[in-house]
Amino acid sequence: MQTIVYKIVKFSNTFGPNEKTTKNGNNLPLSGLKAVDFFCGGGGMSYGMKMAGINVLAGIDYEEQCRETYESNIDGAQFILANVFELKEQQLQKN
Repeated sequence: MQTIVYKIVKFSNTFGPNEKTTKNGNNLPLSGLKAVDFFCGGGGMSYGMKMAGINVLAGIDYEEQCRETYESNIDGAQFILANVFELKEQQLQKN
């Protein structure tokens, strides 16, 4: 996900109505994007995506111990306890 976000910011020349300005003044056209954080752990990547204006829908991890920290750090995103290698599309749609 880091690579995708980097390419959008680096190569986008036009900004739409959903542009976001960061503390250093960079305009980021990311507020219309939605993401699911695979291997979310405590939510570091999710937090960074939210700060960049991306709507984080959920975080997925197979460690139950990550749930409390993730849910404390990332408001509005659901923690999904699952092994991403065994997760089926229908399970994501259900959540």
